[in-house]
Amino acid sequence: MYKPTVLLGVCLIFLTSCFNDDNPEITEYSFYENATIVTTMMDGYGFATIESGQSLVFEYFFTASEEPQVADDEYEERIIFEIDATAESFSMSGDDLTMANTVFDKYCFCDIRGSIPISSGTISGEKISDNSWNIEIDVTFTDYNEESRNISGSFKLTNL
Repeated sequence: MYKPTVLLGVCLIFLTSCFNDDNPEITEYSFYENATIVTTMMDGYGFATIESGQSLVFEYFFTASEEPQVADDEYEERIIFEIDATAESFSMSGDDLTMANTVFDKYCFCDIRGSIPISSGTISGEKISDNSWNIEIDVTFTDYNEESRNISGSFKLTNL
């Protein structure tokens, strides 16, 4: 017959394995030198990609944690924008966001209507070093409903 402590230990191991998060959420803050944002039309919608160019392109990328017991629950999103390659700091809002090709993208098992232009809110940043920028994003956009994102992070230089 098992002792209560052995049974309790087995139960604890089982319970902690149920809560083990093998797929944690991930947030990445990147910027690319000599890059630009290009929008390509497909099926009437514009889809933005980051390609070689002459600007600095910033990318916030979020991957939600997955539930192993739920099918098709994968979700990722990103916000991208570009600025002049010689800038040391910036602050933009309104039409400046449009000029910076600021867009929101989502990747999921859902209706995707292309890259969503962002023209409301503010984005500001300051260069900390050749490899790092502090960026503040506070934007609103419409994806069926009005949505907003408030993001603050240290963006690191990444190879394109």
